[in-house]
Amino acid sequence: MRRWSLAAVLALFTIGALLGMSGSAQGVARRCTTTILTTTTNVISTVTQTVTVTTTVPATTTAPTTTTPTTTTTPTPPGCTQTISPGSNLASVLTAAPAGTTVCLSAGNYAGFNMIRVIKSSDVNVVPVPGATVTITGEVSVGSVAHFNFDGMNGTFRIAGMASDTGDIVGPGDIDSHHLTFKKIVWTDAVYVRTHGPSKSVLIDSSTFDNVGEGLYEGRLSVRGSGETAPVGVTISNNKFTGNAGCSDGIQIIGDAYGVQVIGNEFSGILQGSCGPHSDPIQLYGSSHTLITGNFFHDNSTGIMAPDGGDHETFTNNVFVVAPDGYPQVFQLGSHVGTVIRHNTFAGTTSDPGWCGQKPNSGLPPSSGCIVRDNVYAGSIAFGPTDGAANTEDHNLCRAGEPECVSPSDVHGTPMFVGGVNPPSYLGYRLAPGSPGKSAASDGTDIGIG
Repeated sequence: MRRWSLAAVLALFTIGALLGMSGSAQGVARRCTTTILTTTTNVISTVTQTVTVTTTVPATTTAPTTTTPTTTTTPTPPGCTQTISPGSNLASVLTAAPAGTTVCLSAGNYAGFNMIRVIKSSDVNVVPVPGATVTITGEVSVGSVAHFNFDGMNGTFRIAGMASDTGDIVGPGDIDSHHLTFKKIVWTDAVYVRTHGPSKSVLIDSSTFDNVGEGLYEGRLSVRGSGETAPVGVTISNNKFTGNAGCSDGIQIIGDAYGVQVIGNEFSGILQGSCGPHSDPIQLYGSSHTLITGNFFHDNSTGIMAPDGGDHETFTNNVFVVAPDGYPQVFQLGSHVGTVIRHNTFAGTTSDPGWCGQKPNSGLPPSSGCIVRDNVYAGSIAFGPTDGAANTEDHNLCRAGEPECVSPSDVHGTPMFVGGVNPPSYLGYRLAPGSPGKSAASDGTDIGIG
């Protein structure tokens, strides 16, 4: 009997120890679960007012712990600070998002929104969940906001237009929106950027504007200035402006906008057709110190339309290939002062570009101080420096007998391109070895694009 009692005691001791270990393990599990719930609640509570979190707390120490969140979010992928789903209020989400965080959008449709007076100290990134197709079905309207980066990286991001700092959402005491980026966006409606001063740091990059109609102004992307005397800090780069079902300009820069940069974009299929509004890849009206460089214009009715004046605009390293039966004077500059046209290529036997001239019957003065240098002109030239006052023309490659190429440094002949007679790409329009104009530019490089 004493032996049996000893065994029983040992058994009871062993069971008690195991239960103690089990109770300790459950205690650790409870503490871990509580930490996870607290973290989850803190993140989700900043997402939107429509998000709720339900957590189940264990009733006893012996029951397994469970967590049952009910939210409008989905699990957060790596790199996402928070992930939201369709139905969330994007204005609330982005207003609450801490600076430097990343808000990921799950696949689906989201409503357009207004966001006013939301200033962050560093970028809040807004991106699709990897592989997702996200559509904002209405306009994104922002006023006096700063440091937001909308990026279609790793997915497809469609937005039905954007407007910044319009008079109906900002007042005299509001600062301009700044540090805004829209990258890899599929735009399905027009974009409008309004500036009220310099240094906005607005970037629209690597996006598409396919058959988008005009917005508040004639451009599918319009930039309107306010008489600035320093660069407004708006850059439009590496985008594609294609088709013209919407009868709009590609880009329109107006209202004394100063120093807008248009870099490395492609414009194609913008044809006048039966459109009422004049449809141009780029239209300048009242702008100044614009930089237009590295762009590829092909199969359009026109190229640059700026016949009503310009102040120290710069056009460099662009390629213009005119569509058959295109509008006369693919490159129209009238009443320009101090504009530079350098290292561009105008291809096609009907390119018929203008340099710096004067708009007929406008009452505007002739252009003056223009520098027209190091360009390839494969076709005829409608009007040039001889039609203006005090303009400079030299080191251009022009067709044989072109009367507008009058400088002794001009080269007359037919350009040969590395991409053949009709290159399909921008780089194909560099001069081929043996072509007239090789190493004949004023800077010792090739005439035309580099």
